[in-house]
Amino acid sequence: MDHRFVNAINCLLLMIFLSCQVTEKERLSRDTAQTTFDEAQAVVSLSGETLLPNALPESEAAKRDSLLKVAKQAFERNPDNEDNIIWYGRRLAYLSRFYAAINVYSRGLDIFPDSYRLLRHRGHRFISVRKFDLAVGDLKKAAKLVEGQPLKTEPDGLPNRLNKPLSNTHFNIWYHLGLAYYLQHEYENARLSYETCLKYSDNDDLLCATADWLYMTYRHLGEAQKASQLLKIIDPGMRLVENESYFKRLMMYKGLLSPDSLLSPVPGEEDPDLTMATQGYAVGRWYMMNGDHDKALEIFQQVVDGKSWSAFGYIAAEAALTGSQR
Repeated sequence: MDHRFVNAINCLLLMIFLSCQVTEKERLSRDTAQTTFDEAQAVVSLSGETLLPNALPESEAAKRDSLLKVAKQAFERNPDNEDNIIWYGRRLAYLSRFYAAINVYSRGLDIFPDSYRLLRHRGHRFISVRKFDLAVGDLKKAAKLVEGQPLKTEPDGLPNRLNKPLSNTHFNIWYHLGLAYYLQHEYENARLSYETCLKYSDNDDLLCATADWLYMTYRHLGEAQKASQLLKIIDPGMRLVENESYFKRLMMYKGLLSPDSLLSPVPGEEDPDLTMATQGYAVGRWYMMNGDHDKALEIFQQVVDGKSWSAFGYIAAEAALTGSQR
């Protein structure tokens, strides 16, 4: 066959391939941009069940409603202010109005398309509504945009017991990106994200949160030695302000706490259901890592039988049970 003809065919095939690649990129771009939702729609679990907002204690519900009213008023006075957009979205999300929050962030991104803060918050809430691909898209872009920016403490919307904000925006971007990958079983990408997140985990609370998910990621990847090395940075003498659950999980991995102790009720505990969601997933993973597949699935089921469906442990238990790639 004439080599010129072969070269021509090869060039044509390359052009078709590149054309398809551009079309695919454009499709992904359009899909990511298509982020306006019916604010009244319910969140659907990975198994297809409708998830309705849980009733808050009366005093807490009144407090959150009041803070939402203040945020809404500030937004309506100046809807083009980035902080007003962020806080209005956050206050909506704290009342489980996740789709409404996403719409607010999307409007903000029409005005500030390169706002890594808006992308960070919208990416977080895409995780809440189980749209992991969209979360990855937002958080990857946020990670690129935040590179080289100074580290800034992120204010808390639901303050801890010391009323002391502990996280920074860099941490939150990489932490949630790692989670979005993890929930899709993309463990190599999750590993890279969490290893980067460690760089911005500048206190014990953040260190425990990152180390916990990174430990489980290493175990998924079969990297038991790296997982064991990671646990060496976790000191039993650490003092935690808000991530005690992650600390206990790490103590379990180190063999210093029993799995049953993480599931035992804590006297005076305000939200035992949330604890089950947070601790239960880790206990299930512990059994899975130690070869008891049936016990692991039993505990994952206990988690999703609970009510704390916006907790990351709950979503992870869903993903473990369904194998969903959403």
